[in-house]
Amino acid sequence: MNLTFLTSDAIYLPIILGTWAIFCIYKFSNIPTIKLWEVNVLTLVASFPFYFLPYVYRRDVLWVIVVIGIIVVSKIMQRNSANIAGTVGRAGYLRLVHFTRTTTKVVRNKNDLKNVDVLILSKHQLEQLSKRSSKQHNYLVELVNQAIQQNISVLSLLDFLEQKYGYIDIHEETMINPSDLRSSKTYRFAKRITDSVLAIILAILSLPITLVTAIAILTVDHWPIFYTQERIGKSKRHFDVIKFRTMISHPNNTVTSTSLGKVLRILHIDELPQLINVLRGEMALVGPRPEWVLLTSEKSAPKNYWLRQAVRPGLTGWAQVNYHPSRNKTMRRRKLGYDLFYIKNRSFFIDSLIYLRTVRKLSTFWKTPLE
Repeated sequence: MNLTFLTSDAIYLPIILGTWAIFCIYKFSNIPTIKLWEVNVLTLVASFPFYFLPYVYRRDVLWVIVVIGIIVVSKIMQRNSANIAGTVGRAGYLRLVHFTRTTTKVVRNKNDLKNVDVLILSKHQLEQLSKRSSKQHNYLVELVNQAIQQNISVLSLLDFLEQKYGYIDIHEETMINPSDLRSSKTYRFAKRITDSVLAIILAILSLPITLVTAIAILTVDHWPIFYTQERIGKSKRHFDVIKFRTMISHPNNTVTSTSLGKVLRILHIDELPQLINVLRGEMALVGPRPEWVLLTSEKSAPKNYWLRQAVRPGLTGWAQVNYHPSRNKTMRRRKLGYDLFYIKNRSFFIDSLIYLRTVRKLSTFWKTPLE
């Protein structure tokens, strides 16, 4: 047996790459709402730099890709999909689960626990569990114990929404500890460097589009090419967001679109100058969208709304790729739930998924607005 191959770098580098791929698969597969193809793409992209290391031959790379594919499929198949949610008693509070792909089942006795993946308890039912003298307590304890014996997950509604859908339910009684939204200094520093580098790369790649757009606006709609709008940034600091001019303000306080405005907004080209805000440190590539000062006040904002200002606002974000633009206070509250989930769980892995979904949304004929 030839042992030379076992002592060469040609075998150790693929092992290192495989270990890194398994780590990435684990991190990606635990992100709520992620799909199998997204795990595949993101893991291969994250592993791509290893392909340029010395002594990694072409056949080894092909072998590693095949192995990664097999691991991804097996990992996803082992995930607890929680397709059927059981709820004790009435399922009225499950109306908060605004995702039609969730199947709910009312659990009235032990037999109803069949084919249930996760048992969800409301806040009121959790309070009943603490009242040991009540009949409701004994009834709930019996069902919960039976669910645990059958390896059924038992979660509160808030935990279910967060773990499965990446969403924190916000209502008047929701209490969020601001310390839970903090991140390490190392992550913040690395994210700032990453945002700056990617912003420079994107600015260079989009330079032809930027020049053509500027010339077109100057020719058709005349000066000015850009306009600024006061927005609310990190720690409630105000800053001017930069965009290509797409609207015209009239003396009677009305606003109309310019000749090129509608097209620029549909293609999201009007957002390109915001890369300058990223380089200034006023914005990040990923984060909650910056709020317009004139549309946001202490009275009109939902509870816990200002916690979203714990991070820099972004060009795109978790709320933008998982929800549609908000048009009323209820939708703003729901969108806030996505923003707070991102702030609480932010990492380069979630950022990578947001980048991928943003590209996918923009590539769908630009029909899905980000904001």
